[in-house]
This record gives sequence, C-alpha cells and structure tokens, in this order.
Amino acid sequence: MLGLSLLSGCLWALAFPLWSFWFVAPLALIPLLYGILAYSQSSKQVFFWTFLTALTAMIPIFSWILPLKTWVPLPYIILLWVVFSAYQALFYSSGLFLWRLLYTKRSDIFFLPVFWCAAELLRSFGPVGSTGGVLGIPMVSCLPVLQLASVFGMFGVSFLVVCVNVWFVYLLTGFHKKVFFWGAGLALVMSLFGFFHLNAIKKEDFSSIKVAIIQGNHSQQEKLNIFSGQSIKKLYLSLSESVIHDYKPDLIVWPETFTPDINLYDSGFVKTLQHLSEKNNLSFLFGTPTLRNGQFFNSAVLLSNKKTVLYDKWKLMPFGEYWPMRALLQKMGVVQVDGTSDFSPGSGATLLKESHFSIAPLICLESVYPAVTRAYMEKNAPDFLVIISNNAWFFNSNAADQHHQFAQFRAVESGRYVVHATNTGISALISPIGKTLAKTHQDERAVLVGRIEKKTGSTGYTFLGESWLYLGILVVAGVYLKRLLPNRV
Repeated sequence: MLGLSLLSGCLWALAFPLWSFWFVAPLALIPLLYGILAYSQSSKQVFFWTFLTALTAMIPIFSWILPLKTWVPLPYIILLWVVFSAYQALFYSSGLFLWRLLYTKRSDIFFLPVFWCAAELLRSFGPVGSTGGVLGIPMVSCLPVLQLASVFGMFGVSFLVVCVNVWFVYLLTGFHKKVFFWGAGLALVMSLFGFFHLNAIKKEDFSSIKVAIIQGNHSQQEKLNIFSGQSIKKLYLSLSESVIHDYKPDLIVWPETFTPDINLYDSGFVKTLQHLSEKNNLSFLFGTPTLRNGQFFNSAVLLSNKKTVLYDKWKLMPFGEYWPMRALLQKMGVVQVDGTSDFSPGSGATLLKESHFSIAPLICLESVYPAVTRAYMEKNAPDFLVIISNNAWFFNSNAADQHHQFAQFRAVESGRYVVHATNTGISALISPIGKTLAKTHQDERAVLVGRIEKKTGSTGYTFLGESWLYLGILVVAGVYLKRLLPNRV
C-alpha cells in the first residue's frame, strides 16, 4: 500500500509544473483508490495513506516557497514549506476518511468525488487557504475539458477528473458493463459541450482595444535597492514610449509594485504619464504601494490625463503583505516585523473604469481564488480582466507557470479576456476559452502587444458558483441519512 500511495502522489505532482504532464491527472488517484478497495483499508488507514499521497504531491507543487530563503533563514523556510504542504494535505485525508467511514457498499465509490472536491473547496478558505494543486488545474492544457469551467468553475473540472479516476478504479476492481457505458457516455457529452463552447466563443464579435504589457524583468533585490527606483521608472517609461511609437495601444499595463516606492508621490513621474496619455489618447494601469490616512495599500492605478482611479487589493498574502500571529513570531525571532510594513486590505471588488472600457483588476494572489473573479462578475460585469503580479520573489520556480494556469481558469469562468502582466514573467494575453494568445518567457525583458475584445454577458459559473457542489453534498448526506435512520427506529 505504501508504494501505491507514493505512486499516486508522484503522478499527481507530475501533472503540474515543474513537469506539466497534464494527461496523468485523470489517472493519478488510481493506485491509491485501487489499494484502498483491493486491500479493504480501514478509515484510519485511508486517512494515513491519503495524507501521504497528498503530501507527496503538495511538496513539489509548493516548491516555489523555497526561493524565499533569500530573505528568511533556510530552516524556517523548509519548516514553512513542509507545514504548509501538510496543512493542505490534511483536507484531502480528512475528506476521504469521512468517505471511508460512511462507506458501506462498492457503489459508494461514486460519492468520493463529492468528498474530494468539498475538501478542495474548504482548503481554499481562510487566511492561509490555497487552490494550488487542485486536481483539475492541469486540464488548462486540454481546451475542450477546460470549457466546463464556464459552468462549474475550477472545482467542477476537478470533479470531472476525480470521476474519471473513480470510473477506472471501479472497472479495475470488477468490470460492470452499465458503468462502462455510463462513463463513456458522460465523457462523450462533456467532450461535445467543450467543442460546442469553443466554437460558440469564436463566432462572437465585439469591439476591441489594443493592449501592451511591459515586462521590466527586475529582480526583487534590485527593486528593494533604494537607489534603483528612478532607473526602473525610466526604463518603464522608455519601453512605454517605444511601444506607443510602434503600436499606438489604447492601454499600457505594468506589473504589480513595479517599484516598491509610493510612486504617486512622485509628481514628475505622474505628470509624464499624464502627458503621454493626453498626447496619445491612452491609459496606463500599473501596480504601486499607496499611502492614505496612515494606511498602506497594495494598489492598482488606472491613470489617464483626465483622471486617476485606484483599486486596493483585499485578498492579502499572509507573511508577505501582512503578518498573522505577529507577537508570537517576534518572540520566536523568526523575522523582524515592522508594523508599518503591513498592507491594509481594500474594500472589495472595485472596477476601474475609463470612458470606453471597464476593467476587473486582480493583484497577484487574488487571481488564485475563483470567488474573487466571480465577485466582480456578480457585482458589475467588466469588459475584461487585468491581473498584475510580481513573481520576482520566487525567481524561476514553478510559481509563474502555476500563476499562468490560474489566469487561464479565470478567463473561462468569467467569459472574459485576461491581460496578465508580471515583472519577470510569465506575462500573457488569454482568450475567454482559456487559450494563451501570446506570452512572454520568464526572466526576460519584453513587450507584449495584442488586441483583446470587450465582452458582455455572464457565464453559467457566474450564476451557479459552487452551488452544484453544495447540492452534491446535500444529496450524499441525504443518502447516508436515509440508510442510518431505519436502524435507529
């Protein structure tokens, strides 16, 4: 059983960057689940083996934590890496423990995807919640399957992937003709939906705008150097002037905190941007720290000659943008924590509007959570999404590739084009079907220019969210209660 558990964990990890063998995701759980059924594992054993499987997967998936050793002592980083991975793994082991506890007959394996996806949803909540490693994410490489996210979201795609694993395991432990044909029929229906959705999106025709992304490619050490701020600004201005001359874009996007300065306090810099905006009839969107009423915010700024509009990030990165358990950490001497370095959360989903377009801005971590994008779509649907991020903290780890995958999901869930601007890559333009239209490489200075369409309307996911999963939980609970109640009469 040990070998089967480790094999499932390795297959799970292989589906993600660093390796991106996406096609193994629908097979990754087969060794674990086959072993559980074939060897009649108890609920406690299921908890242990599932935890081992998930931990084996989570450690390489979250290996982007390791480069933070540049700023924090390596022993603390290793401890954070392992503890965080173990915390995520606990949700999966708890979910399958509960499933095995209630398991009474062979067909109950078909309830397992509900328990699995409920665990994935639950682990996305809270200040240290994460969606990294969700089993459906590798399906960004299979566009027909990815289209299911337009109705059921990222967790719905994960549900389908787990269902495929369960289907194979059920057939391996005892072939059943009806189950075989039901599974094959469902796969056909899902494929037809995916291909239909791909073609339906292509036929739409909306007004477009030309967008340019500036990827400055500055290391975090360079950005934190107090003498580098002006030279970084000059470079971004120079690259912007070149792209204006060559391409005449409507919108130029720079990444999150392109410098850590309070850039709006630099009146000369602001006036230069306003002049370029007025002269060339365009807008700038960039990330910068802002200071208002004694509070620091991680902000996105939409600037033109006519106005300056701000959005403040409200889903903050723990231990990066604010410090939970501050007093305890100071006593432990883990890091010197200065209270003034904390960012304050913004007020929520706020559109950035210009006269001829509206933008849903997401700053870095916010693009990891489907609920953040959905909040924009429910509130006041934007024309397109802009994600700005700074992956320089993580060097050339798997963080950038994972971030790009999340951006693809947000495009499909919202039915909007996504402009993803980063400091060190990967920057990209993504269509509403999740297709990457153009992208940069990591660790290169680059300019990316392309046209995106302004979209209207809403997707099924905007209305449904995860309600399908809540319904599934209620159905499963009802089935088990019905079994239990007669025994209590």
